[in-house]
Amino acid sequence: MSQEFIIGVMLLLAIATAAYGGFIRSSGNKIVFSGLMTIPQIILAIPIIFFVPLPNVKMWSVLFVSSCIHTIYIIFLAKAYEHGELSLINPLSRGLAVLISFLGAILLAGKATSASSNWGAVLIVIGAIGFAIPRHIISRSQFIKSCSYGTMAAFFIAGFAIVDTIGATMATNVLTYISWLFLIKGLLYLIPLTVFGSVQMTFLKKNWGKLLSAGILSGGSYAVTVWAFTHGVTHIILALRSTTVLFSLLIGRAWLKETVMPIKYLYGILIMLGIVFISVG
Repeated sequence: MSQEFIIGVMLLLAIATAAYGGFIRSSGNKIVFSGLMTIPQIILAIPIIFFVPLPNVKMWSVLFVSSCIHTIYIIFLAKAYEHGELSLINPLSRGLAVLISFLGAILLAGKATSASSNWGAVLIVIGAIGFAIPRHIISRSQFIKSCSYGTMAAFFIAGFAIVDTIGATMATNVLTYISWLFLIKGLLYLIPLTVFGSVQMTFLKKNWGKLLSAGILSGGSYAVTVWAFTHGVTHIILALRSTTVLFSLLIGRAWLKETVMPIKYLYGILIMLGIVFISVG
């Protein structure tokens, strides 16, 4: 599989990632929305599991660990969006995740990359985190909460990326891992919603269109990302996916009416340079 093809696919997925992040950010109850948008993923996963081999013994444990990490991640991400804007949380969590996974991917997955690709990842990280600079002065408490939840989300992004790299690599058919992951983590996502009582049905009826769109965008983009993990190095794949901050900027401005600081165009240039470095690496 050519590196150019993977880069192109990941850039397309970055748009999808920014889009479903915008859906979460614009929703009223972000934890409920994040949980319910897994329903389309569960529905799509169920028929697939009948046509792919069953996971082996070792893969079951990886699937369970990954599903738990995914569940905790979505809770932290939803809480982060409650306190911070899309243009802050998305760049912070995605950028830091690349840094965290940089050494972890090499140590646990045993993969190495060229100096050019590594420098490309560094440029993307700098650009992504630069995008997290607040557009205006917010309260210290709000900023701390936003950054705290965003940072924790980053750790879990790196965590499930590394675990899913291992799981997808050991699978004889990557669809086996993806379909069972979506089914298990989807069911686990729904557990936190029990504390909200009957609000789910009302919320589901009111937001079914957004939930369907966000669920398909989220599930589809991550399914292809897991596939990409088997053809590339985890932190490089995450770096390419973190280019979503460019599209988050556009969505935040056009849809959520968030303003843009001029310096963020500089960080956008750094991200584009990082993509070039990776493509020639």
